[in-house]
Amino acid sequence: MKDLEILAPAGGMPQLVAAVRSGADAVYVGLKKFSARASAVNFDENELVEAVKYCHTYGVKLHVTLNTLVYENEYNELFDSVRQICETGADAVIVQDLAVAKYIRKACPDISLHASTQMAIHNAEGAREAYRLGFSRVVLARELSLEEIRNIRKNTPEELELEAFVHGALCMSVSGRCELSAMLGGRSGNRGACAQPCRLDFSCGKMHSCLSLKDMSYILQINELRDAGICSIKIEGRMKRPEYVAAAVNACVSARDGAAPDTELLKNIFSRSGFTDGYLTGKRTRDMFGIRTKEDVEASKASLSKTSELYRRERQRVPVDFELFVSEKEIKLSVSDKINSAFAISDVENTGADPTTAIDEAFASSFLSRLGGTPYILNSVKVTNPDALSVRASVINSLRRDVTEKLSALRAESVKYTFALPQIEKYPKKAVGKTEIYVKTPAWEKISSFADKADKIVLPIDEILSNKSEITQKLGDLSKIAAEIPSLVYNFEALNEKINDIKALGIKTLFCDNIGSVTFARERNFEIIGGFGLNIVNSDALCQYAEMGVNEATLSPEIPLSAVKELTGNTKIGLFAYGYLPLMLLRSCPVRAAIGCEKCRGNGEITDRLGIKFKVVCHNKVYSELLNSVPHYIGDRKLPVDFALLSFTKESGEECKKIFKAFTHGEKISKRTTGLYT
Repeated sequence: MKDLEILAPAGGMPQLVAAVRSGADAVYVGLKKFSARASAVNFDENELVEAVKYCHTYGVKLHVTLNTLVYENEYNELFDSVRQICETGADAVIVQDLAVAKYIRKACPDISLHASTQMAIHNAEGAREAYRLGFSRVVLARELSLEEIRNIRKNTPEELELEAFVHGALCMSVSGRCELSAMLGGRSGNRGACAQPCRLDFSCGKMHSCLSLKDMSYILQINELRDAGICSIKIEGRMKRPEYVAAAVNACVSARDGAAPDTELLKNIFSRSGFTDGYLTGKRTRDMFGIRTKEDVEASKASLSKTSELYRRERQRVPVDFELFVSEKEIKLSVSDKINSAFAISDVENTGADPTTAIDEAFASSFLSRLGGTPYILNSVKVTNPDALSVRASVINSLRRDVTEKLSALRAESVKYTFALPQIEKYPKKAVGKTEIYVKTPAWEKISSFADKADKIVLPIDEILSNKSEITQKLGDLSKIAAEIPSLVYNFEALNEKINDIKALGIKTLFCDNIGSVTFARERNFEIIGGFGLNIVNSDALCQYAEMGVNEATLSPEIPLSAVKELTGNTKIGLFAYGYLPLMLLRSCPVRAAIGCEKCRGNGEITDRLGIKFKVVCHNKVYSELLNSVPHYIGDRKLPVDFALLSFTKESGEECKKIFKAFTHGEKISKRTTGLYT
């Protein structure tokens, strides 16, 4: 199983050292900017140089995160971050924003690109699209089951590497699809500033902390993940202490090597009432939920000293071969790690001519094997001593120290990438005229009385098929209907027949909220409207999605209107202009865990500690949406976009009609939030 990479987190240099000494094959770190863990210590440019040197000396790879959404006025800082990464010789960059990926390819085409879990890639279609865009590795969504991982591997190119999280904290929401922190406190998870409000006491029925999941741990299933096609197992925790990193890496190494990992130590060092493997096994029950208890904290304190022993010494992990040549002219010691070589020479006065003490492999090995405190472990020794000369032990020791230091210096000097400052792409200036109104709803009956007044209507596929006669009678034809692909689709096979039925009705447009859905739609020759789940906040991401077939795109609800006005290009753009914004996409439903599906009937709710209620809407028991407690509404503003998306969910038909009328007249409504559209 040595081919299975163990990838460890490091929020600072102490954690990085702990990871390497504990046996990690790769480490991922963040810079001071554009990191999804902005509250970690992270690395400045000089620290990154030292981190890369240290890792590469020990044969460990170093990946750098640039995994946040980036606004266009930040491009100069972004390019400087890319320059730093390239000039240090780091091994890969982890990316969420397609604009970031685009400019990295322009600036430094040789460095490896990894698609962050923030891209919410959870199906083979999304993984294939990432590969087509130049990503060499995809960090899969954490909510996948083992069977779903197998299916992705089966239906993606062999060259595409798949990485999966195996240990650490679980976000309640699908990564990249959480707006809870941004909307409740102005701290965006997509910008690295999540305040973790989900760990507060939300309740459902008698169940408290119903948005707090236990930490995941799949360490005992490492073999199964490897067999399913995973090449790298990832530990979450760039905010954690070095002891946590050491314990998690050590457990992964033990499991990979066929030994029993110390799961009790792992639990004690950090857990939330234990661990869960509910996503991997498909058992998404109440047992997945947990909080950090007083007992957990006390167990952590008691385990710190024991855990620090795991990384107190440098780990010898790089096999080396020595060659010692002894003659009357010189003593020469060479060392090689199969790639790099170094040598040192000592004076002949350090030799003797006594054949009874002539140096041989056994004698030399006893001293050349003393490699403690270095990355090296002795693989072989060859001695050439034609004159049967003896050499003092102190000379061999001195030569050993000399050549290993030289070898370490060679290993620390990474292959530097060529960096070329990219030119910022220029697109045609947008000319926005009258803002059209698009209406999105799960139920036709909610909007049937005024549907003919909307410019476009987005409906679920099943709703269209069930009401095709009524819709046709109201609208005359289905030309302005777009069929909605669910936000999360783990296997598209079940949709194929329905998609054919939709196409037979003459519907030409699909509404897609994920990169995998975009691929699915394009491969079937549909026009595409992108949902806000694509997380678009800049012109370059708009362009990238346009090249994928997205000719209309709903922007991220986190984008300020001032940034919207600066967007360029030919893609039609829109805003989430009305609706109870989905704050989370949930695969482990808190309402199902608390009261069961039979009592919920697809329309449950949870309550925060202030008594505010939030609806949880079920989507065919595949996933749920946690809706904001108040609706977004910006109908009284002049919008610099081509279309405004009105999303009706829990409103009655009469309420929908009133809101639509108010929006078309530019009126205010009594209860609303404008979100981050400032």
